[in-house]
Amino acid sequence: MYSAIRGQGGRRQQRSRELNAAALTQSITRTGSVAELEALVRKHRRKFNHIHVAAAIVRLAKLRSGSADGERAALLQPAGQPGEESRPHSQHMQQQGWEPQQQQHQTPQPAAAPRPGRRRPPAGGQPSPLSPPLLADLTADFVAVHEQYDTARQYANVIWALGCLGCEPNPRLLPAAAASLLAADSAKLTGAPPQELSNLALGLAKLGYRDVALWSAIIAAGKQRLEAFKPQELHNLAWAVAAASQDRSMISAAVQTALPQLRRFNPSGLANLLWACATAQCECGELFDGAATVLLAAPPAALGSQDVANTAWAFAKLQHQHPALMAHLASRVLGGGAELLAGAATQELVSMLWAFAAQPPPATALMAAAAVREAAARSGGGGVGGLRQGAAEEGRPAADFALGEAHSAVGRTPSSGPTSASIVTAGLVPQLLAVLLPELARRHDLTPQGASNALWAAGRLQPAPLPAAPLAALLAAAGARAGGMSDQELANALWAAGELRAAGHRVSADSIAQLVSTACCPQRLESLGPPALAQLMAAAAKLRLPRVSRFVGAVDALGQRLLRVLPGCGPQELCVMAASLAEAVHVCRYCNPILLNGLGNVAAARVDRMDPQGLSMLLWSFARAKHYHGPLTSAICRVASPRLREFSDFELSNLVCALAVLECQERQLLVRAARVLVARSHAALGSRPQLRRLPPELHAEVEPAQVALQPRRPPSRAPSSDGAAGGDGGSGRSRSWAARSAAAAASVGGGAAASAASGGLRSTPWSSADSADLDDADGGGGLGAGGAAATAQGHAKSMAKLLWGFAKCNLYNAVLYRLLAAELRPLLRLLTPHELTQVLWAVAYHGHSCPELLEAAASAVSASLPRLCAWDGSVVAWAFAKLGYPHRGLMEALQVHAMRLAEYKEPCLCRLAWACATLDVPLAEPLLGRLHAARRAAAARAAHSSYDGADGEPPPASDAGRCDAEW
Repeated sequence: MYSAIRGQGGRRQQRSRELNAAALTQSITRTGSVAELEALVRKHRRKFNHIHVAAAIVRLAKLRSGSADGERAALLQPAGQPGEESRPHSQHMQQQGWEPQQQQHQTPQPAAAPRPGRRRPPAGGQPSPLSPPLLADLTADFVAVHEQYDTARQYANVIWALGCLGCEPNPRLLPAAAASLLAADSAKLTGAPPQELSNLALGLAKLGYRDVALWSAIIAAGKQRLEAFKPQELHNLAWAVAAASQDRSMISAAVQTALPQLRRFNPSGLANLLWACATAQCECGELFDGAATVLLAAPPAALGSQDVANTAWAFAKLQHQHPALMAHLASRVLGGGAELLAGAATQELVSMLWAFAAQPPPATALMAAAAVREAAARSGGGGVGGLRQGAAEEGRPAADFALGEAHSAVGRTPSSGPTSASIVTAGLVPQLLAVLLPELARRHDLTPQGASNALWAAGRLQPAPLPAAPLAALLAAAGARAGGMSDQELANALWAAGELRAAGHRVSADSIAQLVSTACCPQRLESLGPPALAQLMAAAAKLRLPRVSRFVGAVDALGQRLLRVLPGCGPQELCVMAASLAEAVHVCRYCNPILLNGLGNVAAARVDRMDPQGLSMLLWSFARAKHYHGPLTSAICRVASPRLREFSDFELSNLVCALAVLECQERQLLVRAARVLVARSHAALGSRPQLRRLPPELHAEVEPAQVALQPRRPPSRAPSSDGAAGGDGGSGRSRSWAARSAAAAASVGGGAAASAASGGLRSTPWSSADSADLDDADGGGGLGAGGAAATAQGHAKSMAKLLWGFAKCNLYNAVLYRLLAAELRPLLRLLTPHELTQVLWAVAYHGHSCPELLEAAASAVSASLPRLCAWDGSVVAWAFAKLGYPHRGLMEALQVHAMRLAEYKEPCLCRLAWACATLDVPLAEPLLGRLHAARRAAAARAAHSSYDGADGEPPPASDAGRCDAEW
């Protein structure tokens, strides 16, 4: 009996102890602050078992993150959002094309595209202060009792909690947990449910634990049951694997599992999944298009700042074009106001700015993005389901169907809601800069990488208005953080400063002094590679550093470093470096012939390994620098001649234009280039969109094999022909005013005769100064001033350079010139005034009759008169007179232009007077008075010549014997 009672008492005592343990666990989960939890742990720590230890660590993480209600959902959605900022790895400047432009180098990419940062604590309250001794005691207890856990649940909860806290006070904890989880062939992981695997992976990724064996076991267990994962568990696992730089196949498998159920994901989950794919470089167009469809149909308020940052960064990182979504995200940033920006982390703001700079949202796509919801409702009223149903009926992808419906909606009804017409009209890019830049300038936690990327984005979006004060603050912040920037970040910051200065923004020498001194210090220069050095040289050119005395030493040190690294440069690096040096020479007259010769010597030995882009860019760069290198030029012509059919129109234009500037008469190469161009005009319109089909009658005139450029050899100098040349050649800078006056008078009858001939050899003499003056008049704007030939403007500039290049090389073919004129006629308004002048000079010099081109040019010149310089204006008048094409309205407008500009001096005024006399257009009285005044000044200068044997005696004009004193 006693023994029975004693046995019953023992069972009651055991149940009492169990009840006490359960009550203690409940007390732990009900604590409301870190101080209360710490008091509870100090009081009952001796009673803690392994369950109490794990519960206390998880509760501490929840209290620290600001979640005081202890919801279980917190284990599924940790407070820390994917994407801590990581230090970038050094990347070379990515050259996406070789096409030379006025801006030589391609836009550099950031050293590492910024990853969105952690989410701030909820607005419901500030997080409680962390107690390091408390966490240290709890983790020590966990290490002591971890072998008592039979499943992976407590390991997953504790490691997730430590990941939320962002600290690992006990270095033995993770190795011990890994050993226990991997024991018995990873039995604990194999039997773990999806939620535990997801939480475990999240915690390990946040703590930076990269043990390959443990991650392999987690990934293997996850792949076995991916179909059982809920959307939140799926995107959390994918994010963790990407953040830990683990197996990309896991991310691909997660994406394939997520595709059929994308509409079950919330915006945050989609953003995490897209971020994981972009981080792991797993491009999946179906995922991105499907996610865009879901996000476009979601209300804007459902997207938080971090969702916008993650999504925009992912699309920009993988260069997945979706203008409607980018416009939708931009409208969310603009419509969120100060509340959205104030709640965003600094790294999120940098990520937004970087993404919108990498993929600028077009304003025209904004209303299309806002109309997607209307399209979804019209397709079946079921949101994304309605879109998919409508897409299935038409046999198209859901994303394409949604965009088509959206654009149709925009065409039918104006947009309503958050995307107002004012936003569309004003443009998204200036508004994004006006909103994001001031907010970033106020942030004191801006990192060196963030400052560099923010500057890069501002420079990438130029030309665009910027608020002056925030820009100055951002430049100051970048200078203060220059010491912590990597080499690529410094190069990007200086490049951006150069772009901002070139766009007209105030960038003072003081604001970039720290960046320059840090970038050009000897230790830093020795560690830089050729691409970064070339980018620094281009930035120095745009910032005009060689013209500032305080920066001359830094630029010289940069040039010496470039010279030392030349022997180890590859073909692409040489081309980038040549373009940067050409920029420095052209923009700020940086003269370093030793560096250019060294570059030419190294490049001449590597031209056989270059593609057409590299060949044309290299020769064009030397031409822009006005530096002739014989071995390099000959080597490029030798390699390019048999490969001309591989060159695009734009590359051919750069090659021909460079040969013309360098005055290199490679006649066989030019003839082959002309044949290639004419042969392309026979191609079908659908297979060659850049060059329009010529009229059938032009095709019938000549076959490509029969194209032969006719050289223009100057005849003997006769008074009549020289007079015509004096008026039309534009070489008056090297002649006396008296000789020009006589030439203008004699050319009244000679210009029409010269323009009457239309083919074969001409009698007009050639002078290399004739068009070289045109190039110098506008700073060489016509040389490489255009963009890539893929655009209408780029194509127009290519055709203009081809026409000018053949004319400058003194070669002519009627079919080729007719082809180029036909290409240029509808595109003349896309050219700069100087390029338009070069086109007119080229056709007039050869007497090529093209009345349709001249009529279109007259309209284009009249529209650009305020931007026309005196030299170009006079050459335009000369061209119309040389071709005998009367256009009284244009000539009178040019006279008004001449009366307003004081720059119309002797040569320009004489050329304009000759043109008006040739076309029987009366010259305005004020211009006649200026002509007579100039003549009297020239006579006075000639009368002061002395014959006392002085060394400074001016020589007589070479053609003074033909001067008409009564002109």
